[in-house]
Amino acid sequence: MYLPQQPDIDEELTVLDQVFADCGEQMQLVREYEELSHKMSHAGGKELDQLMNRLAVVGEQLEPSGAWELETNAKIILSKLGIEDFEARVGDLSGGYRKRIALATALMGDHDLLLLTEPTSDVGAGAGDWLQES
Repeated sequence: MYLPQQPDIDEELTVLDQVFADCGEQMQLVREYEELSHKMSHAGGKELDQLMNRLAVVGEQLEPSGAWELETNAKIILSKLGIEDFEARVGDLSGGYRKRIALATALMGDHDLLLLTEPTSDVGAGAGDWLQES
C-alpha cells in the first residue's frame, strides 16, 4: 500500500467511515447485520422470518472474519493517533488530522506489508512513539 503526502480521502465521510473505507467485505458484513437488525424491528410474519434467517447467516460469517473487532480496533488506532471525535466530518478537520486518518485507514487495511517513510511526522510525540513500538 502507498500512502501519499496528500492522502486521497472523502471529505464528506465521518472519521470512522473513512477508516473503514478499505475494510471491504468485513465492513459490508457488519453494515448488513446492522441493516437487517433495524429492518427486523419493523417487520412481521414471513418477512421477519426471512430477515432472521439472513441475519443468522451473516452472523455466522462475522465471527470467523474478525469483523466484530473492526470498530474497536479502529477506535484504538484513532485514539493512539490523537483523534477522539470519530463522528467528525473529515472535511472539517485540519490537514494534520487528515493525514492521521489516512494513516489509520492504512493501518486498518488488510496488507501483507506496509512500508512507511517518516510515519511519525505530523502525528505528535505520543503517537509517534506508539507507531514505532507497533
